[in-house]
Amino acid sequence: MKVREAARRGRARFRPFDPVLADRIVARVARGESYVAILKSGQGLPCRSVVERWRKTQPEFDEVLRIALRASVRAARRRPRGRTPDYLVEAICEGVAEGGTFESLGMLADMPCARTLHNWMRTRPDFAAAVAAAKIERKGRKAVDAEYARLRRRLEAAS
Repeated sequence: MKVREAARRGRARFRPFDPVLADRIVARVARGESYVAILKSGQGLPCRSVVERWRKTQPEFDEVLRIALRASVRAARRRPRGRTPDYLVEAICEGVAEGGTFESLGMLADMPCARTLHNWMRTRPDFAAAVAAAKIERKGRKAVDAEYARLRRRLEAAS
């Protein structure tokens, strides 16, 4: 029976454990690539069912792959997902300058939640600097508003 016919019938040729391919898979997972995406990419790599069989029959490979998967997940949690759009940073800073908090801004429909904003403060220095500048502007606005209210009271008392 030819390989193509066997694959069509769901009985493809047996692929034995290959340490070189196993190392390639582990290295790519350790770099942060998705396990499923690696196996779907083709590039001469075995399908997922073959790798799962290798994990069951080769405990050393399974252990190394588990370690790489854990490290990859931890690294993904630490790295920023992408750049915060400028229009969003401006809207957040304007809200903060007007006296809003992350909690109040996070409740708006077009804003990220408060937890995300706090995470961005911790992980994105450019965002943290912009919010700090907005807080300074808020203090300045409060001082101007207080001075305006004081002068208005004086004018009303004089009239």
